[in-house]
Amino acid sequence: MRFAAKRTWPDRPAAWEQQGEAENLESFALAFAANQGLGLGTEFMVLDKDSDDATLESFRVTGIDPYTLGAPGARPEDQMSSAVNATPSPPFVASAASFMFYMIKIAVIALAIIGTLMYLFRHFGLTPPA
Repeated sequence: MRFAAKRTWPDRPAAWEQQGEAENLESFALAFAANQGLGLGTEFMVLDKDSDDATLESFRVTGIDPYTLGAPGARPEDQMSSAVNATPSPPFVASAASFMFYMIKIAVIALAIIGTLMYLFRHFGLTPPA
């Protein structure tokens, strides 16, 4: 049977990295991992080119000496993004609150500058420019 394989995590090349023949999908996956020298935790997929439905299976390197493969699991950044997405806030409320906080800061700074200038003009007896 003919197969093709490429890595999916942490690297993601655009083209298939290895194509060839093997007795079954698992033996081709093990050969691909060994030939490429994949590190622990590397994920890749293998495409069965001979089947009518183009079977695609994903693997994760779980051991190196000898190579062992397992099903791909959740990655740390996937867990963090799902935790962030678990508590969604309406975008309008967040942006409106941020905008109001920014405008209040600008108003306080403007009032401080105007007050300081008024004090200086009164203290030194200056008249504002006309």
